[in-house]
Amino acid sequence: MENNFKFWRRFFSYLAVAAILFFLFRQFLVSWPKITDFDLSFNYFYLIFSFLLLDMSIFGLALVWNYILRSLDPQNKLSNLAALKIYIYSEFAKYLPGALWPIVGKVYIGAREGISKKNLAISSFLDSFLPFLISILIGMVLAPIELIGSAWVYYILIISVLIIFLAFFPKFFWSFINWGLKLVGRAKIADSHSLSRKKTFIVLFVYFIINLIGGLAFFFFINSVVKLPAEKIFSVVGIYNLAIAMGVAAVFAPSGLGVREGAMSLLLSFYLPSGVAILISFVARLWFSLAEILLLLLAFLINRFQFKKIILNASNESIANELKK
Repeated sequence: MENNFKFWRRFFSYLAVAAILFFLFRQFLVSWPKITDFDLSFNYFYLIFSFLLLDMSIFGLALVWNYILRSLDPQNKLSNLAALKIYIYSEFAKYLPGALWPIVGKVYIGAREGISKKNLAISSFLDSFLPFLISILIGMVLAPIELIGSAWVYYILIISVLIIFLAFFPKFFWSFINWGLKLVGRAKIADSHSLSRKKTFIVLFVYFIINLIGGLAFFFFINSVVKLPAEKIFSVVGIYNLAIAMGVAAVFAPSGLGVREGAMSLLLSFYLPSGVAILISFVARLWFSLAEILLLLLAFLINRFQFKKIILNASNESIANELKK
C-alpha cells in the first residue's frame, strides 16, 4: 500500500513538472517570431560580472551555514573551505525529487568529518528554511514595487512586517519553526539547539544581503542578453527571489524544475515579451548550475594548492633536519 502511494505520488509529481515544461515550451514556440524580432545583444562583461556576484552569494550561503553550525557546536572547527565543498556537493542533490536531499547530503558528508549529525541536520534545515523566508520577504516587497497603490500590495506589506517581527523576536520565531516541524511530523528544535537573539538577527540580516546579491546577479545576467533599464533593478531582484522561493516550495519538483521557470517567466513577462522571458528563465537555470560548478572547481584548486604547500613545507622541514644531523 505504501509503495503504491509512493509510486503515484512520484508519478503525479513528474506529470506536474512535465505539464509545466510542456506549457512553457509551447508558449516559447508560439512566441518565437517575437523573439527573432526582439533586439538581443550579448554583453560579456555583464555575464562575467553576474557569475562573480552569483558565486559570491553561494559562497556566502556556505559561510552562514558554517556559522550556524559553529554556533550550535562551538567545538566544531570545520574550515570555511571544507564547508564550501560540503555545501556545493550537497546542493547538487537538489536535482533529486523532494526538498530534503540537500539536507541529507550535508548530514552524510559532514558526519564523515566527525561533526554531530544532529547539529548538521538542524543547521542544514535552518540553511534551507531561513533563506526561503527571506526570499519571500524580498520577493513580496520588491517584485510588485511598480504596482504600489494596488490594494493587494498592502496585504503583502503586512505579511512582510510580520516576518520582520518574527526576526526581531526569536522566541516567536523558533516557536513558528517548531510549529512548522510539527506539521510535517518532525521533532522540534530544543532551546539548547536554537540560536540566540543576536545570532538569529545576524543570520537573517546576512541572508538578506546574500539574497539581494543573488538578485543583483540575475539583473546583470538578463542585461548580458537583453537591455533592461536600471530602474527595473528592484523588480528584477524581487522576481528572482520570489521565483526561487516558489521553486523551493514546490517539493514535488526536483530543484523546483518547471515551477521556478514558470514563476520567473510569468513575472518577467511584465517587462519582456513572453518568449524572451521563458528563454531567460531556462537559460538562468544553466547559468546557476555553471556558477555552482565553477565554485566547486575553485574549491578543488584551492584545496590542491594547500595540499601541495603542506607537502612542500614537510619536505623542507625534513631536509633541514637531515642537514642538522
